[in-house]
Amino acid sequence: MDGTGPQTVTFATGQFANMSAASATEVAAAINSQITGATAEVSDGRVVIRSSSSGTSSTLQLADGAGGPLATMGLSTALETGADIGVSVTMTGSYEGTEDLDLTFIPSATGTIGVSTDLQISVIDGQGNLVGMLDVGDGYAPGSELTLADGVTISFGPGELSAASGDRFSTRLVADSDTSDILVATGLGGFFTGSDAASMSVDGAILEDSDLLAAARDGNPGNNQNLLLLANVWESDADGLDGDSPDAFYRLLITELGADSARAEQTLETQMLVLHSLEARREEISGVNIDEELLQMERFQQMYAVAARFLQTVQEVNDILINL
Repeated sequence: MDGTGPQTVTFATGQFANMSAASATEVAAAINSQITGATAEVSDGRVVIRSSSSGTSSTLQLADGAGGPLATMGLSTALETGADIGVSVTMTGSYEGTEDLDLTFIPSATGTIGVSTDLQISVIDGQGNLVGMLDVGDGYAPGSELTLADGVTISFGPGELSAASGDRFSTRLVADSDTSDILVATGLGGFFTGSDAASMSVDGAILEDSDLLAAARDGNPGNNQNLLLLANVWESDADGLDGDSPDAFYRLLITELGADSARAEQTLETQMLVLHSLEARREEISGVNIDEELLQMERFQQMYAVAARFLQTVQEVNDILINL
C-alpha cells in the first residue's frame, strides 16, 4: 500500500468454520486481522480491498501467493492507483416495493462521470440478474437524479470509475413490512414511548442496548445509513411544517415565542402604569385627606368666630341706639 513494504496474509484453518467453503465475510475478516493501511470489505458476495488513503498518491497492489488464492477469489494483481476525485453516490426517496431488494452497481467500463462516451453502470439484483443500466457518461450532468426503483432515485457526483479495478458497491432497499404502522401504535419497534409531550421518552430497551437500533440500511455490519437518514430529518423540509425543516421550524417557534413574550410583558407594564394613574386620579377626586380637611375645619371655625363677633357687635350697637 502506497509504496510501503509488502504485507503477507496467511489463511489458517482456525479462521474459518469450513476452510473448503470459506465465506467472503470470513475471508475479509482474516485479511483485516493481518494488514494495516487498507480494509477488506464484502460487496455483492465478493471481497473488495480498499486502501485507507485517497487521491492519485494512493496505490494498492496484490501479489499472488502459493496456490494462487487471488485468482481463486477473482482479485487482480495489477497496480491500482487512486483518483483525485472520488465518485459520491446519493440515494433519495422512500422505497415503495413489497420485498427487500439487494442491488449491486458495476461500471461497464473505465471512464469519467459525465464525460466518457457510453459510460454506464449495470444494476444487478441479489440473484445476479441485470435489472437496469444507468447512463452516466457523456450527456449526464453529475448530481442529476436517475430513477432506480419504486420511489427511489440515485445520483452520481463527478469522478472516475474503473471496471478494470473492480469498482462496485452494493446496497439493500428495505420494504416497509408495516405500512399501517400497527407495530409502532402498539409500542413495538418504535423509538419512543408515551402518549404526549409530557410523557414521551426514548424506549428504555434502546437506552439499555443500542444494538437494537436498525442502523444499517443494507443489512451489512458497519453500515449506519439509517442513522444518517434519521439525523438528516432535522434539516429536511417537511410538508407538515409549511415546507420548513424541524430545525428551522423550531428556531422560528422559539423566536416567535420570545417576541410574543416580550410584547406581552411590555403591554402589561403599560397597562399597569395606566391603572396606577387612574387609581391616583380617583383617589384625588373621591378620597379624603385628613390634614386638608382639618385645615378646612379650622378655617371655617375662624370664619364662624369672626361672623359671630360681628353679629354680637351689631347687636350691641342696636341696643345702645334703642336705649338713647
